[in-house]
Amino acid sequence: MSFYYVLTLEQEFKKKILTLRTELYRKEGDASSRELPPVIMLGEAKNSNDVKVPCPEKVLIGGQSIYQDRLILPVQGLDELDASLQISNPINSIFLCNNNLPCRQLSDMELTDIRLALLEVQQEGPLLIWRYLWQKRLRKDTGKQEGKKGSRDSLHGNNVFHAGSPS
Repeated sequence: MSFYYVLTLEQEFKKKILTLRTELYRKEGDASSRELPPVIMLGEAKNSNDVKVPCPEKVLIGGQSIYQDRLILPVQGLDELDASLQISNPINSIFLCNNNLPCRQLSDMELTDIRLALLEVQQEGPLLIWRYLWQKRLRKDTGKQEGKKGSRDSLHGNNVFHAGSPS
């Protein structure tokens, strides 16, 4: 059983990633494209202590997928979050599938609803079982101008919350 810090995706982005995974599945029938939820994998959660977690200023998803032992879509803007979560080997990408398949490029998208979660992943024979243990919104842009009431949800800027992983 493994535990990972992840950022969950907004509905619009989930649809785009699931569509991309479906295209990959249709090309080769690689079932790995359907194993994990459409999330940004940050890294393995090894720390059992509470840590202060800042909200990333700008999280960019998109560009060309790359193959690093698996096909991934890189994500930028997570260095400070990785450091605060004490992630020693950051993943900072969206898993697409295990095979190195040609994949269409996604235009850059900025994540505006930022939710940190702890994902439990367990291998049982050929099955990969996963579930969220907790989830916390760090920020949500509502499309209003900065500084207006209701333009940001809680935990933006200097505000933090404490995140811990299972012991």
